[in-house]
Amino acid sequence: MGCKKDKPNKKNKDGKFECSKCGAVVKKKDKVCKPKKLKE
Repeated sequence: MGCKKDKPNKKNKDGKFECSKCGAVVKKKDKVCKPKKLKE
């Protein structure tokens, strides 16, 4: 699906994955192009 290009820098407090390419934070890793799991 790719990154959230409309709001690439928006940090999601509930996010568990961060895109290592643009820094977008999302709940599901399929929402970003290069997901990396955030440290909890």
